[in-house]
Amino acid sequence: MLNSSNLWYPRSTTADGKRLLATRALRGLADGAVSVLLPNYLTAIGFSSLRIGAIVFGTLIGSAALTLWIGLAAH
Repeated sequence: MLNSSNLWYPRSTTADGKRLLATRALRGLADGAVSVLLPNYLTAIGFSSLRIGAIVFGTLIGSAALTLWIGLAAH
């Protein structure tokens, strides 16, 4: 019988691979939520567009730098 979770992964995916893909999807969801919710919150408390842009840029570039650093260090 075909399990619904098998529709999302290739047949050769191991349990560890499924776990890695699931955590990567959750991280992407969290990054996307922060990218939408943080500017809305900062606008509501009165930050200017320039400050909001700088903060969002900082969070995204920091996330990218940390991802690269961890990837290089772990490899």
